[in-house]
Amino acid sequence: MYYLVGNTLLYTSKKKSSVIKGYVDLEYVKCQFKRARSGKKSSILLQHNGITIELCTSKLDVFNMWEEYLRPRVILTDYKEKYQFGEQIGSGSTSKVYRVSHNEHIGSKFAAKVIPTKHLEQDRKSFIVDEIKHLRSLCHPNIMKLYEVHESQEEVCLILELIEGGGLFKQQLKGQQKYSEEESALILRKLLQTLAYMQSKGITHRDIKPENVMFKDPNDLSSLVIIDFGLACTRGSDNYFKVCGTPGYMAPEILNQVYHLPFEMIDVFSLGCVFFEMLTQRPLFYAKTKKDTLKLNMECSIDCTAPEWSQVSTFAKNLLEMMLEKNPTKRITVKEALDSQLFASHVVKSSNFTAVESERDETPRTCDRSVEVVFISSKM
Repeated sequence: MYYLVGNTLLYTSKKKSSVIKGYVDLEYVKCQFKRARSGKKSSILLQHNGITIELCTSKLDVFNMWEEYLRPRVILTDYKEKYQFGEQIGSGSTSKVYRVSHNEHIGSKFAAKVIPTKHLEQDRKSFIVDEIKHLRSLCHPNIMKLYEVHESQEEVCLILELIEGGGLFKQQLKGQQKYSEEESALILRKLLQTLAYMQSKGITHRDIKPENVMFKDPNDLSSLVIIDFGLACTRGSDNYFKVCGTPGYMAPEILNQVYHLPFEMIDVFSLGCVFFEMLTQRPLFYAKTKKDTLKLNMECSIDCTAPEWSQVSTFAKNLLEMMLEKNPTKRITVKEALDSQLFASHVVKSSNFTAVESERDETPRTCDRSVEVVFISSKM
């Protein structure tokens, strides 16, 4: 007997179903679905570490239920059969992102992040594994959702939520020239709340920047979504001490390779850089070359008397200074930042778009839908 409980497949004695003989974590298990025609058995092939299990059933409703629950939890191989690829909508250093539609569910649209793996270095492959693991563990309205993971001999394909409301500084807002301080505060608070959730899961993004903040709805600032967890890591990860990020938004301790606990302070600094840019319409650290930008970023010498700071309120300026503190041990935490007087002082006003927070439930939804359905037979 086989049972699916969360992300774990349990198998028990045929005579005593209450006696668990073994289990397997489905996270790295490859899975193929073979739907049979009427009157024949459908099967699911599970492969891991050279071992293959074939689960069979003649009941189509049982097969459909298992496919629904297994697809988000395993490694699949049928993305070219299930999805129709459209135009390219983005790219990274090692990946390309396409708009795709589901062949069986008309109108269902997704984003497909395709990562060629043939010539990929081993350390970069470990980042892909981490990205999948982190996205599967996160379920929050302001974090891009991962639906499926596919792998072939040449590439890995992640089927992701399609976000079409535009980026932080490229959103499609008619007549909107810049963010007001009230609007910037709304966005900052929403991002801080999302970071707090990520920290509760022990995950640090490490590449917070304007390009990685997008909107589901261009007319609703609270619909923002953090994307691209390709550099994210958890506490104690082997990748944690690798220098990575985007010049101009990296915490100085990364560039100086002097790390301090808590590691989450890296994201606080990067978010401070984004907040500064929203308020002043210019990057905090900018030079003509990448090398010079990194130098400014590393030195982290911030002139609070510069002209652009004169347009910033005292509350916003104080919060900025604490988020941009060079010493991570003195930098403000996410929880402390959320208690800032900035958010209490501003009444968010509506302008050309809806700047009022939506009524959606902010409680992270559970992604763990446990089920216990027994297949009629199985073959090892």
